[in-house]
Amino acid sequence: MSAALLFDAQALGVRLGSVQALQDCQLRIHAGERLALIGPNGCGKSTLLRCLHGLIEPSEGHLHRASVSQAMVFQRPFVLRTCVLNNVALGLVLRGQSWRDAKLRARQALERVGLLAQAERSGRHLSGGQQQR
Repeated sequence: MSAALLFDAQALGVRLGSVQALQDCQLRIHAGERLALIGPNGCGKSTLLRCLHGLIEPSEGHLHRASVSQAMVFQRPFVLRTCVLNNVALGLVLRGQSWRDAKLRARQALERVGLLAQAERSGRHLSGGQQQR
């Protein structure tokens, strides 16, 4: 039995103004596969990821995205001027959870990534790597 196809990009291209940010990209990703994008600065890695996550639309080619939950961690995360716990909990609140439940789940998530001790610290005082976690 074959794993579900999550992404199928054929002849994918993205033009950002006068810049061809991505050209003739071919990519298929199935459930359970792991992928590493490696290349020099400016070669289109982030543009491809933004396309795959639906944050920008391709200007050329075809892109199929399966209807699955997905998340993207940006190289420079946006951190609010509040504690780490509130930064993590906010996404859950925006999805309809109560603050109480969101904070409980946020504490669990922070514990999983080794940041529970930082929960009451300002999110802006975390290192770049900690912010991404």
